[in-house]
Amino acid sequence: MNIESFKLTRTTKEAVKTATAMTLTYGIALGAGWNKPMWGGFAVAMVSLSTLGLSLNKSALRLLGTLVAAVVALCLIGLFPQERWMFMVGLSLWVGVCAYMMQGSNRAYFWNVCGFVSVIICVSVVTTSASPFQVAILRAQETGLGILVYSLVAMLIWPRHSRDQFLDALTALNTSQSQLYERCCSALRTDRPLGQSEELRADIIRLQAGLDAQLEAAIADSYDIWESRRQWRGVLLQSARVSSALEQLAEGLTVPKGFSPEKLFPNLEVFTRGVAQQLAAAGQLLRGEKPPHYGAESALEADNSVLQTQPLYDVGSLALLRHQLVDLGTQAHALRAALEPGRQKKFPEGRQPVFTGFTLGWMPDTDRVATTLRIMLALWMAYLVYLYVDGLPGGPTFVMLTGSLTLALAGTPQLRPLRVVLPFTAVSVLMSLIYLLVMPRLTGFHELGLLIFAVTFGICQKFGSPAKQPVKMFLLALFVSFVAINNSQSYSFLSVTTLWMVFTLVFLLLAVVSYFPFSPRPEKVFQRQMRSFVHSCATLLSDLATFGQGGAQSPVDLSLRSWRIRYHCHALATLPARLANWSKLVESRYLPVDSSGQLQQLVSAADTLGFQIRNLVEASRQRGNKVQGEHTTVSDAWRASVSAALAEFAAALNRVEVHVSGDTTLDESRQAQQQTLAAALQAAAADSDMSVTPETEHILRIVGIAQGISQSLLALVRAARGIEWPRWNEERFY
Repeated sequence: MNIESFKLTRTTKEAVKTATAMTLTYGIALGAGWNKPMWGGFAVAMVSLSTLGLSLNKSALRLLGTLVAAVVALCLIGLFPQERWMFMVGLSLWVGVCAYMMQGSNRAYFWNVCGFVSVIICVSVVTTSASPFQVAILRAQETGLGILVYSLVAMLIWPRHSRDQFLDALTALNTSQSQLYERCCSALRTDRPLGQSEELRADIIRLQAGLDAQLEAAIADSYDIWESRRQWRGVLLQSARVSSALEQLAEGLTVPKGFSPEKLFPNLEVFTRGVAQQLAAAGQLLRGEKPPHYGAESALEADNSVLQTQPLYDVGSLALLRHQLVDLGTQAHALRAALEPGRQKKFPEGRQPVFTGFTLGWMPDTDRVATTLRIMLALWMAYLVYLYVDGLPGGPTFVMLTGSLTLALAGTPQLRPLRVVLPFTAVSVLMSLIYLLVMPRLTGFHELGLLIFAVTFGICQKFGSPAKQPVKMFLLALFVSFVAINNSQSYSFLSVTTLWMVFTLVFLLLAVVSYFPFSPRPEKVFQRQMRSFVHSCATLLSDLATFGQGGAQSPVDLSLRSWRIRYHCHALATLPARLANWSKLVESRYLPVDSSGQLQQLVSAADTLGFQIRNLVEASRQRGNKVQGEHTTVSDAWRASVSAALAEFAAALNRVEVHVSGDTTLDESRQAQQQTLAAALQAAAADSDMSVTPETEHILRIVGIAQGISQSLLALVRAARGIEWPRWNEERFY
């Protein structure tokens, strides 16, 4: 018999580890006589992840969040011991802060734990005779027990370190970057459009976004990664810059028809080959290989005589292309240098990534504010129902579950609460059968331990893949909740039916609250976010006309304008990804029968438009006072024209009786602004030497970006014409 057939799979090993940790946690807690050992079981269920580093990081976040929540809960109880309204105001404000921070933080789980554990401790203190300090300490020690047991089991039994997973993800990102770059180079050589690259670009964004967490996990469980952690953080920053430069190149890759880039850039082939070699060398370094020495970075030379024979718009596109290629070459060279062994742990300064999926600094977010208000409203409604409804099933448990589930579902706004009721009911029936029919027949912990191990192993084996981790955690949490193992065990059919009713009531409450402050219907959310996106585009274009012109503006006005520009840039960076997520949930009845991908085309056009406008913001800030007089006046006219068209487009989304396809003013406005800007820039060209100097190249870059914005806006309008917007605005109740 082949011995290879007896090897355990990775899923089976992880299931054995989780089941062992769950059984040991219950055994230690029951042996020590602690009440509510289920809290330790919850900790094991939530921190059991695919690698040791991920589990250790999440364990640290859960333990630290529990300690912070305990301190906050004790402070609230001490400040408002007999004032229930002020106590609830303080608790809801704290939960609101946690909810808001959770949605935009790299440590989202920490804020999640801070919020729901505070609710649990505060409500438990009100409904028990134990002192608040005892309740908080019991919760902390049970959580610490579960974390300690699972951490020891994960380190001693089949440990799986995160180092290889991190390096594999970084290598995969490098491969995707090289493939996208090859497609861009092929489009340049063949004078053809870039073609379908959305999937490849989405992979780059997805891989880049997950690297930070994987690096932190590798630092936690791999000594060599920990020793060089500063260097690896610099590598991730440089990799993000390469991804940003690639995204800009792919978004703005336009070559004039019938024009070969080699005419303007004689050494284009040598330059592009050098960039490809730098990306390939970075991949070799990641795989532990020694790449050849390719020499210093080459410059992309331009033939100034060619510019005199080309239309100004074409010259602008080519200047923008040169800037993007040079930037990509610089970032690729820096990435390869950052990966070289023995390099000093200091990395070159550079601009931050600007492509979709990466934003910098703290900025308020209307969607996050709406979710936070929704969570606070749900907590208040649960509290009021608990106070004024006699005979409420579960009593204080209703408030605790509301706080926990609202925070848990905040990260997945696309999930409708009512859709969870049916699968929850099916699982609760199975757990109730275990509780009522199996557990009363057990005579000792050796039999109870076998039951805990078997159920935990079965759940982890069935739902052990990374994509099913949330399902696994949810099922383990339900198992721990329904069996309610304790030293003084009792069995009652009423207890399981009450728990089922409490969960169902909480889901119903969340379904009602989900309509505040905005409708949760996917088509309504998509429409609202599209209006916000278009409004941010128009605002940025109008603000750029006066930004930087000090004049009579006070420093406060300039600061507010700068802050508003950064706010709308943040909106353009985040909204396209949200639009893409919500577009997948819009029902087919709102779309044309012959165009199932219409919304995806609209989202792609919006992503391109937002990216081009952000490029214009960056270029305009670098411009300073280089462009004056007639240029500035006509540029303002162009911006006003585009802003007006965007505002008209946003208004068309609100009208029930008018289709976007029936509004021809958009096309007329696009043509008018192109003619106006082209005439002014041609007049400026007649008075200046249009050779590629740093000053004129910067002006030409803005021209190229402006042309890209015009084309992107036309693509957005054309994509919107195939959608029946009036049906989206019809009133419905469901």
